[in-house]
Amino acid sequence: MTIGYCSDTRTRDRTSGEAVIVKRRASGAAHAQAQPRTPAPSRLRILDALDNLSRATAIRAAVARASAVARANIAATPSIGYESLRNEQRRVTRGSFRSSCFPVQVGRDRNHETQQHAVLKEAGMPHIEHADLVAFADDKVNLKKDEIGDQRDQFDRLQDKIEAKISSTPGYGLVKTLHSGSVAKGTALRNNDDRDLAVYVEAEQAPDDTPGLVEWVRDRVVEAYPILGDDQIVPNTHSVTITFVASGLKVDIVPVLYKGEPDDVGYLINKDSDKPLRTSVRQHLDFIRDRKKVHPVHLAQLIRFTKWWARLQKKRDSDFKCKSFMIELLWVHRKQSEGFVTLGDTR
Repeated sequence: MTIGYCSDTRTRDRTSGEAVIVKRRASGAAHAQAQPRTPAPSRLRILDALDNLSRATAIRAAVARASAVARANIAATPSIGYESLRNEQRRVTRGSFRSSCFPVQVGRDRNHETQQHAVLKEAGMPHIEHADLVAFADDKVNLKKDEIGDQRDQFDRLQDKIEAKISSTPGYGLVKTLHSGSVAKGTALRNNDDRDLAVYVEAEQAPDDTPGLVEWVRDRVVEAYPILGDDQIVPNTHSVTITFVASGLKVDIVPVLYKGEPDDVGYLINKDSDKPLRTSVRQHLDFIRDRKKVHPVHLAQLIRFTKWWARLQKKRDSDFKCKSFMIELLWVHRKQSEGFVTLGDTR
């Protein structure tokens, strides 16, 4: 009796996980039976080679399709040039084949990655190296200290004015201020002119309604910094925004109801429900800073890269939602539960 093997008859037993070969009679009868069988090592190598070849073929086909689509997309505007063609090709190619031809488990294999890089190089699409990420982060993503000198001075003067008023005026109603937000955490993006200043308010003196609370905080800030014009300090729904025209700096002053709890615990007004939300600016800052000490380079940079991506999504889709605090928690969780991802060349 002759036994034939076909690619569509090779499968695995669900219980044992062993390879199963479906045997068909030489007569061509419909009778078939499955027997557990472990392929020889040489056969496994052949199967792996065929898998690799099929992936490489699929990638080349996807690159060719992407090139055709990219050329069609910019055909109407030839003045865009070669670089735009490359960018469009990258965009189309990523969406068309990367997830299907290189699943996660394959992407973690060094041999498959080397093969992928070779195919991309052959197609004229450069592989992104660590040096490229560093240069891109420095040029497009990271907020540099030497670029925000004037804004830092203006922010510090505002905070000092309010703190001085708190110290010199009993019954002022404000308790303390804390620099909050991404700049304070060291995860801010470039071209970010916004700063956050949490103002702790004596809960017993604050108005009960949110609009009244915001107006009350605005009046307290004007008392501390009277040179601000009416057009520079504007009450919003849940905060007060101060704008410095010369530098473009915008400071959001966010009231935090303070009831004397330790560790700077207070209550924000929830933007969706107008109900008090228990929080601590100090603990938020310590949470990120403590983890940055363990990973002084990669944690903050990965957070910034992800925030930069989220910013792009928001520009494309106004309904897209991705909180910066959620991005921070996701990367910290990855570090604690699965081991940390670095941006280095080594693996």
